Amino acid sequence: MKKKGGSILYQLFSLLILFLCFFGTIYYVRARKDQTMNIDEASELVLGNQLAKEGKIITKEWFYSTELRVLNTNIFYSFFFRLTNNWHRVWLFSNISMYILLLLIYGGMAYAYNFTKYAALSAAVLFIPFSVDYYDFMLRGAFYIPHITITFLILALSEVYLKISGWKSYCLLLFSFLISIIVGLGGARQLLILYIPLFISAFLLFIPNKKQTEQKKWLLFSINTFFGSIIGFLLNSQILSKTYHFKTWADTAFSLLKFSRVEQVLNSFITVFGYSPKNIFSFSLIRNSVGFLWIGLTVYAICYAFKNRQKISGEYLRFSTITVSVYIIFIFFYIFTDTGFDNRYSMPIIVLSFPLIALFLQNLNHDRKLFSTVFLLLVLGTAICGADFYKNSWKDDYHEELRKISKDLVSQGYINGYAYFWNANLLTAISNGQIDVWDYTENIHHPEKDNFFDVDRIMEWLQLVRHGYQHPEGKVFILCFTDEYENHDLRSNFNPEKIIYQSYDYVILGYDDYEDMIDNLYPGYDFSFDDNIWMENGEDENGHRKLYVGGVSYGPYKTFWPGNYSVTITGNGLEDAAVFCIADYGQQQFEIQVENHSNTEMIFTFEIKEKSYNFETIIRNLSDIPDSVVDLETVSIKRCPKGICMTE
Repeated sequence: MKKKGGSILYQLFSLLILFLCFFGTIYYVRARKDQTMNIDEASELVLGNQLAKEGKIITKEWFYSTELRVLNTNIFYSFFFRLTNNWHRVWLFSNISMYILLLLIYGGMAYAYNFTKYAALSAAVLFIPFSVDYYDFMLRGAFYIPHITITFLILALSEVYLKISGWKSYCLLLFSFLISIIVGLGGARQLLILYIPLFISAFLLFIPNKKQTEQKKWLLFSINTFFGSIIGFLLNSQILSKTYHFKTWADTAFSLLKFSRVEQVLNSFITVFGYSPKNIFSFSLIRNSVGFLWIGLTVYAICYAFKNRQKISGEYLRFSTITVSVYIIFIFFYIFTDTGFDNRYSMPIIVLSFPLIALFLQNLNHDRKLFSTVFLLLVLGTAICGADFYKNSWKDDYHEELRKISKDLVSQGYINGYAYFWNANLLTAISNGQIDVWDYTENIHHPEKDNFFDVDRIMEWLQLVRHGYQHPEGKVFILCFTDEYENHDLRSNFNPEKIIYQSYDYVILGYDDYEDMIDNLYPGYDFSFDDNIWMENGEDENGHRKLYVGGVSYGPYKTFWPGNYSVTITGNGLEDAAVFCIADYGQQQFEIQVENHSNTEMIFTFEIKEKSYNFETIIRNLSDIPDSVVDLETVSIKRCPKGICMTE
């Protein structure tokens, strides 16, 4: 028994696979999200929570990354944060909502492009973790669901526009134009993966078919949405970038061709499809075979479309042209510019394979049963790979210790603190928003090399803006990786008595308040004379610094907090020395109170009323005797506890 569009059995089996993949992903994500959450996902939750508090869709109180996330995941997070304070539920409900929206839009696109017979089966692949990247950034993190959903929506609208006329077509053009403006407000990504390829594809198909009304309308639609996205992008880069905090693409520059870059971009396609360079006699053989079959079938579907362009449907030809355009523009952009690249960037590109192959099957004039069976088996093979991924990663728990730490910190009253980038927002999310964490990182890839001279110098990336001007209140903690702790710039100032938690992976220091932390971390410094730097007309020898007539010792350039400081200088010939304390390269000079000035010792105090940068102690040899030498043995500057200097 047959029905239009294919057999009932094939349709039912396709729906069953879609059902299992869709709800299987929801079940797994619900059960495992808290154990495998990463910093990017945690940051999206923190942003969504902030947006919910402000009642906005974008905010000035957040340091975004490379995009102003307008039509994005944070909209869902923000909405559900208005309904519940449970961060896990917000995350789960948001993901489910995005899954449903993606599925609905995909179904609409299948109807518009007329591949409804294979809609369910091709949609099922969207909810299978066929690669680690796809699971991390699509199914669990949902970062690319908005981009892919927007792509499917605009492509569906382009086909609907070709089939309607009159006032409906004008309304659809206006709607598409407005949507494209809003999409463009987010940044340049959608231009690269959708609007530019759509415009180029429409133009290429219009040239040999200028008299066809269908091609004229498609070109008009592509121009309409292209300029809408351009307007949005110009607003993003020229106006919004001056108000909101995000890194624009303005610094992107052309670069010479590097074959390593070509290799990186091409490898991203097979990696996202599931390829992994592991032992050939293992399950990776099946996974890699499935990935290459998807790639091979994609290439075959494109070649079939262009070879039979006079026989196939206009929908199939247009989609094939768009797919090729997207790949070409994507590849050329990333190999001829200096833009940073990651495998996951190709994710919105490779998902075009699924509707493309569905269109290919819908347009086959022969061997349709054979290819339909191959497609079904390929989806089943992909589902098996996904099930294997779920099985192998089921016991993964990356945050067991952090969950324990968050409970301990809250129970001890530590709800504000500092942490390295990879733990900051993660700790906030894991604690269900109970802990507010300042990210002090400057070098996120090498924490052991991080410049921690200024704890207030936060990382302006995926963080609340107020962290840059607001200090933590109440008890304060600093959470470090053990390696970070051992190699820290301020390691010598970490008081072991302040350690409130220590394990193989983490060390946490606790302080009574922000001032107590500053007193401990920045008590001053002892100048080491062994490197012949920050000096004129002198030399370092055996731990001493000798300044000849007119010689000057200056630096080192440190950040100093408000408070009273005591300075002790020891050595010989100090009666010929003069001392100055300045900051900001001479823009500030501090009045010193001399307590003692002899030939072998100088003691004086000074007060800093506001935080000062690049502080230095300048010591000059003012003698007019040719052989005079100011021999500096030690220079020690100490912050007086609680701001009171006790001198004898």
